Amino acid sequence: MTYAAIMLSGFPDNHVIGSGTLLDSARFRQLIGKHCKVAPGNVHAYIIGEHGDSEVPLWSTANIAGLRLDEYCPVCGRACDMSIRTRIFEEVRDAAYAVIERKGATYYAIALALAAVTRAILRDENAVMTVSCLIDGFCGATTYVFHCLQWLTAQGSIAYSISPPYTGRMRKLPAVGPHIAGRRYFSRLARLIRGIQQ
Repeated sequence: MTYAAIMLSGFPDNHVIGSGTLLDSARFRQLIGKHCKVAPGNVHAYIIGEHGDSEVPLWSTANIAGLRLDEYCPVCGRACDMSIRTRIFEEVRDAAYAVIERKGATYYAIALALAAVTRAILRDENAVMTVSCLIDGFCGATTYVFHCLQWLTAQGSIAYSISPPYTGRMRKLPAVGPHIAGRRYFSRLARLIRGIQQ
């Protein structure tokens, strides 16, 4: 839909924003906060990639009050092993299915997320949000790619991307050739990054 909006509107690329993984990131922070018994506003954690089954949780950069989760866990005394992280992520990823099963649609939550984007733009809040927009040449792709990264919104548009720090293992991910662009590659890339982040 973001692609169609850019093509049909004629607006500059950085003025067309999709909801991306904004809602997923909010759910992620809420569930981490619930597990750690801390207010979600004190949790900084993001979901990037493509909204849905191929989204990626950024566990390595998740923090509470400035402490990475591995540093915070001894403070709160609650276990945060891989099984708990997997359960939290699966609950985030599958939340829409559960809501649709109970209510028939997910329009209220996405409306709140879009209201947050609109408020950030209109008030020029310089907010960091995981919205989707056009990324020219992402991973060497030679086609249009819309991907959710952390973006700073400023002055009514996307100002710039904030890339998470890459571990040594993430730097070894394969480069994209012109013959391997599109959904299949980025789904595979999301699986690789998800494995590295854990």
